[in-house]
Amino acid sequence: MARTISKKPVYNLNLVLQETGIKADTLRAWERRYQLPQPVRTDGGHRLFSEYDIETIKWLIARQEEGMRISRAVDLWNNILSSGEDPLYSQMADQTRKPAGPIGKHESEALEFERSRWVQACMNFNEAAAEQVLTQSFAQFSLETVCVEILQKGLAEIGSLWYQGRASVQQEHFASELAVRRMHSLITAAPQPVRDGTILVSCPAGEEHIFSPLLITLLLRYRSWNVIYLGANVPKQHFKETIQKTHPDLVVLTAMRLTTAASLREMAFFIQDRDLPVAFGGRIFNLLPDLIKKIPGYYLGSDLLGSISAIEELLINPLPDTEFAEVPERFSQTIGQFIAKRQLIEINIQDSLTKRWGSQITSQPIEEAINYLERNIVAALSFGDMDLLGNNMDWIGERLAAYGFPPDWNFAFIEAFHNALESQMGQAGKPITAWTGKILASTPSSS
Repeated sequence: MARTISKKPVYNLNLVLQETGIKADTLRAWERRYQLPQPVRTDGGHRLFSEYDIETIKWLIARQEEGMRISRAVDLWNNILSSGEDPLYSQMADQTRKPAGPIGKHESEALEFERSRWVQACMNFNEAAAEQVLTQSFAQFSLETVCVEILQKGLAEIGSLWYQGRASVQQEHFASELAVRRMHSLITAAPQPVRDGTILVSCPAGEEHIFSPLLITLLLRYRSWNVIYLGANVPKQHFKETIQKTHPDLVVLTAMRLTTAASLREMAFFIQDRDLPVAFGGRIFNLLPDLIKKIPGYYLGSDLLGSISAIEELLINPLPDTEFAEVPERFSQTIGQFIAKRQLIEINIQDSLTKRWGSQITSQPIEEAINYLERNIVAALSFGDMDLLGNNMDWIGERLAAYGFPPDWNFAFIEAFHNALESQMGQAGKPITAWTGKILASTPSSS
């Protein structure tokens, strides 16, 4: 149980100044303008303060040290009071101003157990059981801890099961929908923003994974920042009007795949041209750290909770523009020529595979596989590095299997792709055919 803070007025002004470090003039100004703190006066007119008054002063000073103006700190204090909680005791106040502390061994084991229960409930499509796990967990642990240790890691676990073929797309979608719905509910219940500064949080074009940006939005809202969440798959052209209307101090973008990292890069240039700072993060930058230096913006790091502190630091103490590596112009030219020849390349691949397999395969899975590979090729070219796609057949085989290809067809597919590129693009397609050539050289052919 938390210690009760006494409201009995027993301390004189000198002791308060010594205990808090505040100046007497500043304290008088706070009392006059904001009615905080509220000391009582003796018959002789001297002010007496309680322990609660002293802790109130310390609380306000701490908010100033975090970058708030005193008027905003007072607004936050009053906002928490109006919610029925006391700022010096409330969980809301703790969540608003600082992240959860380190997780101990016993707490870690308890969280792992609750996470396994939530994952199992989702795998069984048991919404009531999944919601019960979350309700019980929020009663035991901090908001940040539950969101990261159960929801975020639980979704990652289910995603891994899907990747291994041990979970269905429907199970993954069910879990994601429950997690996203909970995020929206928590965001709606978050305190009103009282800090100076507006943050836009968004996914670039093509990015549909929204849990991480929602969690960023939630945690920043609970720190009293004004956050505008734009959602998934936001095209670059829609950003201009949004920026003009909202006047953000920072734009935060997230991407999970190489293709959407390329969209993020394009949007980052667009935003930077409007003299706005950009911060970015996401799983793909953990997997391919070489991408980071090719994006004009501030990388938020691999840890989501750490990214919240990084965002706050950027708002309070803006950094100079970051340096980034330019991509040689020849890669842009290759992209243009590849897109111009795409239809002919696809026809060549279709013809080659049809001649080889005849009626064994329909056109739809071939088209889907070609489109998937083409999107990744364009993304890799936009970063000036085809090796970002890897130099073996593993990931290609996994994706082709998802489109209905037997494993022994993988080599023939890449071979048909390689030959179509050489036929239609010649030397102009060299950056791509050099990569497909490596794939073929590393893969045993099958007759």
